[in-house]
Amino acid sequence: MRGQCYAKMGDYKRALYDYSAAILNDDKYPKWNTLVPGVGGAPTYYMYGGICNYNLGQYEEALQHYDRAIREYNGTEGHNLAMIYYNRGLSNSSLMRFEAAIEDHNNSIRAMGDNTKVFKMRF
Repeated sequence: MRGQCYAKMGDYKRALYDYSAAILNDDKYPKWNTLVPGVGGAPTYYMYGGICNYNLGQYEEALQHYDRAIREYNGTEGHNLAMIYYNRGLSNSSLMRFEAAIEDHNNSIRAMGDNTKVFKMRF
């Protein structure tokens, strides 16, 4: 949660540090991931790390975070998976990899499943 505070303040380097620490400690505190639905767990931390990299202009590093988040994600649908693909699409677009960006955005739509709520970026 401190990482999110730093990110909202625009301090993406500190936020990235906190997300990296959360990733390293994820298996030590599995109960935390059940306390706050939709927050926590390695896929979420990797996604937020990718968002920090993106905001720092580090698009390749952001892609690495998003790729890892997708590998760690359990399931084929969900709000967080849709956000991961959406953000990966933004990074691919920033690198002028437009075909990959379109594929990512299509995957984001598919990951939303029957949930028709429009999701909004947190920062």
